[in-house]
Amino acid sequence: MRKSESEAWRYMLPFFLLVVVFLLALYRFLRSTESDAPIPLVCPENSVRYLIKAGDSCWAIANDRGATVADLTRLNQDIDCSLLKVGREICAPVGK
Repeated sequence: MRKSESEAWRYMLPFFLLVVVFLLALYRFLRSTESDAPIPLVCPENSVRYLIKAGDSCWAIANDRGATVADLTRLNQDIDCSLLKVGREICAPVGK
């Protein structure tokens, strides 16, 4: 390889590295959006899906269905009653 060709490649190397980094970032972004799809909530028998609204509390949700907070937390092992998020779905006991 001639010296001028070698210098040309040396100047082009950062450009090629930027292109590779961009393509890797694009690939990672596209793969992450596919796998971040929410997993559908499946509630056990004698319970229904419930969408948390503003002002809801574990006690109010359970009380409206004639159940206890312990029943609600038994159905939703990962629920934190002090941090209910509006729009999250949980399993709620069927009214008695």
